[in-house]
Amino acid sequence: MLSKRRILLTLTSSALLAGCVGTGDAQVQKDASQDLPIKGMHGNCDAAKVEHYVGRIYDNAMEPALLSASGADRLRVKRPGYMHTADDRHDRLNVELDQQGVITDVTCG
Repeated sequence: MLSKRRILLTLTSSALLAGCVGTGDAQVQKDASQDLPIKGMHGNCDAAKVEHYVGRIYDNAMEPALLSASGADRLRVKRPGYMHTADDRHDRLNVELDQQGVITDVTCG
């Protein structure tokens, strides 16, 4: 009886661990789609065009204007104390805020 439990536990553990192993399908899909044009992935963000927002209190209503003026496809608001990814996206505008919600910097990436 004890050996049946061990076998069952081993098989169950193996099945669970097998679910964590990637098959490589995501990489194949990514490689296959690289030839397709992706909006914004051509480095079209220009933070210089929205530098005049520095010093203003950030409001979510600013997002469409910031995106339109900068040419970015995405916007990320970086608040103090919050974590964010370190990935570099040429289609993303980063808006950095201080503790009071004032825009301190705008960058692309």
